[in-house]
This record gives sequence, structure tokens and C-alpha cells, in this order.
Amino acid sequence: MLVRALYRARQFFGALNVVIEPEELEEALRPLAPAQRQFFLSMDRRDQRHGLDVWRMLRERAPADADLLTAALLHDCGKGPQTVWTRVAHVALQNLAPRLEARMVRRGGALDRLRRHPELGAERAIEAGCSAETVRLIREQEREGALDARLTLLREADEAN
Repeated sequence: MLVRALYRARQFFGALNVVIEPEELEEALRPLAPAQRQFFLSMDRRDQRHGLDVWRMLRERAPADADLLTAALLHDCGKGPQTVWTRVAHVALQNLAPRLEARMVRRGGALDRLRRHPELGAERAIEAGCSAETVRLIREQEREGALDARLTLLREADEAN
């Protein structure tokens, strides 16, 4: 529990000062199609930074897996614009009072997008011309139960970053 709290605190303070180096961004986006690049660039800067961190970790583990690397960059694209405080509320409610959060959700609102971001992101990934496998990875990123090797890698990198 303490480890998770420290992880969340690091996430929070990191979200207050997002730094993305142009060279890193160029390298990560180079293999993407133009629509996918635009899609990534339209994401919130915090989600861009997180996607780049997940991508960097997966590039070391599966450097030739284009579908997995694209999913790493785009996996949180369904969240849309969010304030830091909405994200804090979501994480707190999700862990402490999930039923209360479910009652607070307004369809299409910020909490709804956070709760449904895998499905919303998969829909956006289809629009951006992502492969069926990339769309599947985005859609199933929070799936419960047994995971295949790619989903396991994506989940581990997501949770580590």
C-alpha cells in the first residue's frame, strides 16, 4: 500500500511539471502514420509524457513489436482533457469508494472518460488508422483475468510509469 501511495505521489508531482524533449518525441513518433502522430499530439501533455515513458520501457523489451509500441504511445488517448484534480479524485475514489464514483459519473464527463478510457481510446485508435492489434491492446489494457504476453508487457510498463 505504501509503495502504491509513493508511486501515485510521484505521478502527481510529475504531472505538475511535464517535460518532453523534442528528440525523444521525434524518435517515438517517426514510425507512426500522420493521423496517428496528430492523434498523439492532440493528447494532454501528461498523457503524452506517460505514453513516452511506457514506450521507452517497451522499446527495450520488444523493440520490433510495432503494434505494442504504438499502443504504448496511445493507450491513454481516451481520457481526453483532464485537470490534475479530476485525476486525483478518480484515483482516490476508485481505490476508496468506487460505488460513490460510479454515482458521480456524468456520461461524457471527465470521470466517465477516465473510467471508460480503454474503450474510448480504442474507438479513437480506429479513427487514426491503427492496426486491429493495436486497437485490441488499447481496448483490453485493463481487462481482468489471464493476459496474453503483449497485454502483460503493456500493463507492466503502464504500472511502472
